[in-house]
Amino acid sequence: MTTVIKVLSTETPCNTVANTFGANKAVRLLNTDTAAHLITQAYANGVTIGTITLGAAESFVFEKGLTDTLASNNAAGLVKAVPVAFRN
Repeated sequence: MTTVIKVLSTETPCNTVANTFGANKAVRLLNTDTAAHLITQAYANGVTIGTITLGAAESFVFEKGLTDTLASNNAAGLVKAVPVAFRN
């Protein structure tokens, strides 16, 4: 089955600065690095909800709360993020 993705904004780095990515519920993450990076999801108040590893050259659509933030442990911005809408 094909997944259809609608881009909602411009792709930006997902770095060490927490970001809501336009208060969207779905964010496509792409790791352009040759190393894995840790992605942290947190509430708006900074309390961590959880973490997940994004493998080298891996991408996925991350579902989050509207005010939840995402950040990676890569300060160089090699993890890219873009808000999306999707359907299967």
